[in-house]
Amino acid sequence: MKDIVSIILIYLIPFIILIGIGIGVFFICRRLLKERVNRASTRKILTWVITILLTPLVFAGLTWVVVFIWTYYPNRDFTQKEWKINTEKHYEYSVSIIKSKILIGKSKSQVEELLGQAGYNADPDTWKYDLGDEPDILALSEPFLFIYFENGNVVRVEKHYDN
Repeated sequence: MKDIVSIILIYLIPFIILIGIGIGVFFICRRLLKERVNRASTRKILTWVITILLTPLVFAGLTWVVVFIWTYYPNRDFTQKEWKINTEKHYEYSVSIIKSKILIGKSKSQVEELLGQAGYNADPDTWKYDLGDEPDILALSEPFLFIYFENGNVVRVEKHYDN
């Protein structure tokens, strides 16, 4: 049963959408060409050629728009208050934390005061903060903020994805 649902989602639905777009493009082309091309045989050929060429482009464009909208999220400026309130959306603040270099040079206690206790410590000099579920179509991996310490101070902050 699960295989049938997968087949429908992967193949049938995009095919139906493609056919719907093709029908729409066909009728729009036919109407536009009816006013501009007098000869019926030329008009029919042009209508089909334009439909065949334009339909995949419209489908690809709409797919790109849907993917962009689905995976979009704002990059917010980091504030300690917002970080602590929006625990499920830490990914929105990660770019600000990295680019501003706000953590560079801070001690472990200062980082813990600012971000809270690290969720995972690979070793004493590498802290890892869960950034929440980033909007992602495939959602194959989770984002984490890695903070690297040397001599007790932050030297590097990076975003990585773990499976």
